[in-house]
Amino acid sequence: MDLATVILVALQGSVFLTVFSLGLEATSRDAVSLLRRPTLLLRSITAMFIVMPLFAVVLAREFSLSPAVQIALLALAVSPVPPFLPIKGGKLGARNPYMYGLLVEMALLAVVATPLAIVMLGRAFGLNTYVPPFEIAVVVSRTVLLPLGLGMLVRAMSPGFADRISGPIALVTKIVLALGVLLLLMAGRHLIAGLLSDGTLAAMAAFTIAGVIVGHLLGGPVDEDRTFLAIATSARHPGVALAAAHAVAPDQQKLVVAAILLYLVVNALVTAPYARWRKRGIPMARATTLAPR
Repeated sequence: MDLATVILVALQGSVFLTVFSLGLEATSRDAVSLLRRPTLLLRSITAMFIVMPLFAVVLAREFSLSPAVQIALLALAVSPVPPFLPIKGGKLGARNPYMYGLLVEMALLAVVATPLAIVMLGRAFGLNTYVPPFEIAVVVSRTVLLPLGLGMLVRAMSPGFADRISGPIALVTKIVLALGVLLLLMAGRHLIAGLLSDGTLAAMAAFTIAGVIVGHLLGGPVDEDRTFLAIATSARHPGVALAAAHAVAPDQQKLVVAAILLYLVVNALVTAPYARWRKRGIPMARATTLAPR
């Protein structure tokens, strides 16, 4: 087993444990909470499954991007709810029921919506594209639904034990995840440098900013909901994106992986100012009691 494989296994394990630690704090009622808020559910679907793919098409047509970057952006656009989103959501104080509900409901929708969106985007660009729904189901189940469900099961069986281990697990996984991503960036730095053609960084920054704005506007009047949807809309699931990209252009896999890694860096840098701004304002919202819509 080479170093790259070890890094990937460590990253996959840290992602699994990240969502597992989130599940340790959740209940089954939390997981379906968004179904009881149909207006917010519809706005979330609009932001993540409709607006962002359409915006990605505009970027791909208007910017002078390499084929690998175009494919990466389009694949990211149809790959909602990254498994490491709970890290950002927890820092920003997002209300737990919405965070859990968004993870579960969007992951389930992705099984149907992502393959459909890939077919539609392929037609827009004159390509014959298809990704099996089962492939998407495997990715979202392995990275979101399974670890979240296991964590909820542990909490249901032993709440005290769940409370004791959730914090240490989350801390360790954050460190491993950060180190793993850093090592992957270092290993792929030459491929990433080759993608920095005219417009690449601008397009990725524009995609991130658009996601933040769309999520913020569609998140509704509750500050925590609005903030979390903004972060969730701008961030995407790299595993689903890779599966989608492989179905579209298997011959450019390495370059697409490099483009997706570059996007993760751009996304983190661009959303940092928004996150700091919202973190200062959210504590006031926590004191307000609001009924679900």
